[in-house]
Amino acid sequence: MLNIHGIIRHLSLLLIFAGFGIPAVAADADILWAPKTVKGGFTIKLPGIDNDALVDEIAALQTALKHDKKLLSREAEQKRFTSKDTMLAALLPGGLLYAAYKKNAHAQAVRVYAQVSAQLKEITADLKAFTTTGGPVMVAHAR
Repeated sequence: MLNIHGIIRHLSLLLIFAGFGIPAVAADADILWAPKTVKGGFTIKLPGIDNDALVDEIAALQTALKHDKKLLSREAEQKRFTSKDTMLAALLPGGLLYAAYKKNAHAQAVRVYAQVSAQLKEITADLKAFTTTGGPVMVAHAR
């Protein structure tokens, strides 16, 4: 089960990516406006993004997701249905209810683990995209 810190961490991730391009978040003096020429020859100013700060925040989220993934892996292993649980389910009255609860708890832990793993994979790809340096592009031309 995802704890409150994990939920807050995931919400902060959504807010970071949702906040791009919303100039009302910071005072006008804090925003760097970059001119950009668009189709038709018009020049507009778009709010600039501090890539270093963004990379730092993404790296911090990646670290937090790695920690969450490790905790969820342990939790899924602890909630796994074992032979001891089979014995309890067979011997105790209401054992089938116990078995259903145990299997459901394990399935939920596995689902949350898979979600965090997918988010970690996505964050890692985003971090790679933001940290790659754009050098000159070389194009091969066949004659």
